Amino acid sequence: MQNIKLNPEIKKNIVNAIKETHLLVVGEIHGAKNNVAVYEYLMNTFPLSGLALEWPKEYGNKLEKYLSNTIDNEELFENVSKDGRFSLEILKLLRKLKTKNRVRDIIFFDLESDYVDWDTRDKLMANEIIKKCKNGENYLVIAGNLHTQKESFKDAYEGDIKIPMGKHLVNHFGNYPLVNIRYNSGKIYNNGITELTKQKAENTDEIIDMGDNNYEIVLEKAVPIDYSPFE
Repeated sequence: MQNIKLNPEIKKNIVNAIKETHLLVVGEIHGAKNNVAVYEYLMNTFPLSGLALEWPKEYGNKLEKYLSNTIDNEELFENVSKDGRFSLEILKLLRKLKTKNRVRDIIFFDLESDYVDWDTRDKLMANEIIKKCKNGENYLVIAGNLHTQKESFKDAYEGDIKIPMGKHLVNHFGNYPLVNIRYNSGKIYNNGITELTKQKAENTDEIIDMGDNNYEIVLEKAVPIDYSPFE
């Protein structure tokens, strides 16, 4: 499990925000093995009993077969996205959490089809989380860091304004605590190996308060997920 530093006051604030909103949201860069270690740390540190994953329902069916040992690797990784969301690392963590009864509910909130525009997809993903969250459960929501933003933003490539999933979640649940994962260097697997642009953040392996229920953790070096099933 990732060795992460956490100020007691920050921990207290995050716990209180979870109690109010029933969410702790993680914004990630897909395809880094280190991400999974952060999920495990957060599940073991905060009062969380559910997971919400940026997976379509079909991946959930594969997960059930994986947990019951009724699927081989070839079938497990057949027809899944190669963008780093679905990996052996997260499957192993889910098995571990299930074995320890640390997760009572898992939501799969991505769409079965990609044939919608970005804003529609994000609204539908938010609606799926809103609809499926169970009373009394607190969820760790994991998604790409563009989807977890709480306010609309201008797309750097297309130039239009995007309305992310996070904005819809804030409107329903309130100002949830958001932890963004960043890296100073390293590589990820997202439809192939990509080297990250080097950063110079000094406070690594520590959850930093960025204000207004927004937090950040910078890890020194990203390590790509095991991509052998995709090759």
